[in-house]
Amino acid sequence: MKEMPAVGRNVGSPLVAGDLVNMLRAALAHGDVESAVRLYEQSGGTAAQVLMDALDALGETEKLSVAQLFSLARDFGHAAMVFTKLGRHGDAAALYEQSGEYVLAARAHQAAGNLLAAGAAYERGGKAQAALEVYAQAGAHDAAAHCLVRERRFFDAATLYRNLGNTQGEVDMLYRVPVASPQRPFAVLRLSELLEQFGHVDQAVQLMTETVAQNAGARVDVAFNQRLVHLCEVGGQAELAAQARAHVQALQSGTGPAPMTAPLSQSQEMRALLEPHNAQAAERLESRRKRRSTAPELQSASVAQVDPFADLLARDPAMASAYQHLKQLPFFAELSLPDMQAIYRICIHVSYPAEAVIIEQGAGGSGLLVVLQGSVHVLRVGGAAPVHLATLGPGESLGEMSIVDALPTSARVVAATPVSALFMPRDALSEYLATHDSAALRIFRVLTRTLVERLRAANLRG
Repeated sequence: MKEMPAVGRNVGSPLVAGDLVNMLRAALAHGDVESAVRLYEQSGGTAAQVLMDALDALGETEKLSVAQLFSLARDFGHAAMVFTKLGRHGDAAALYEQSGEYVLAARAHQAAGNLLAAGAAYERGGKAQAALEVYAQAGAHDAAAHCLVRERRFFDAATLYRNLGNTQGEVDMLYRVPVASPQRPFAVLRLSELLEQFGHVDQAVQLMTETVAQNAGARVDVAFNQRLVHLCEVGGQAELAAQARAHVQALQSGTGPAPMTAPLSQSQEMRALLEPHNAQAAERLESRRKRRSTAPELQSASVAQVDPFADLLARDPAMASAYQHLKQLPFFAELSLPDMQAIYRICIHVSYPAEAVIIEQGAGGSGLLVVLQGSVHVLRVGGAAPVHLATLGPGESLGEMSIVDALPTSARVVAATPVSALFMPRDALSEYLATHDSAALRIFRVLTRTLVERLRAANLRG
């Protein structure tokens, strides 16, 4: 290591600050990083500035030794600074996260080209707008939607879910727009369209009528009240239709409250997220959609269009139980209500005909599958005849280990009967957990317990 400026006159005593620094420098010069770490820990970190001041005069190998020193001494912040100077931004990002410097971690992730991790770090650092911009650049629209929910920007999140074709997520967000919010009339207008589409006209009329009574903007919005007239007529509610029609006429004639002159526009940052002006982001998004559509679990599946109001209105008991089945899985047992609902939003409703191969043995695991109706056979193939391992039915799951990794599956799964199921893509769940530490901790804590129990049982059998 090149000569560093001497500090202190006495040499050899770790109790003297100057000597401690000189001893530390000598240990590094001889490649004895382990001794250097012990000496640095004794300094209480006071030697950090001396090392950083001398850093520019050192060669790459010497800088790497200093980085290792800081890292082994658990001084992650200074280690990250040195790795940044070395141009090793991925290493720096991980260390900045360990030191709690999330904004610096985000910038390092950006420099390393890991935009999804950068967005997650910006969120942890309280920089939601920076996170949204990075997610837009990466085409990580699901992650952007989760960020908007955390910021309580429910209408923007609903717009984004609509853009993604996630009707369940859109409905969930639209209902969350506060009753007194200026955006509430536009949320209810969209909800009324979806309610009518799925055959719930009476509920649409009730929702719009309540909104007129509760929201000042809805009372003076001509388009909103014209929509209410239409729904009343479709639903055969003549008296209510007449009242709504009279209200519209009063608004238009000027005898009623002043009508709204212009609808609310979306915020500028959401336009940047939604408009396809960023060709690179659009290309990434399309690539991601293709990856998800080629998941082995989706190859023989039909994606079902599910009534997004089923859980709320309990019109379809089978679909209404889908959320309950998901909630009962052991590794989601510790999740909070917001986390549980968010994970349900990323699920895809799928169905399989009898005898369809749902998962082929040896294929990479790409998600979690929860059986809602029907049953599946789990088979081990490779010998003269398949070996039947298990039959799973409603409420049971497949592919739990794909939450952790995408290693090849150990069995073939075949539909014994027509099957309906929930499919949770691994990448979508990973995106969510990347920005929700509490949910990740709870899921992996349960998974760890499960694996320990299985290992203990295997040891007892052995």
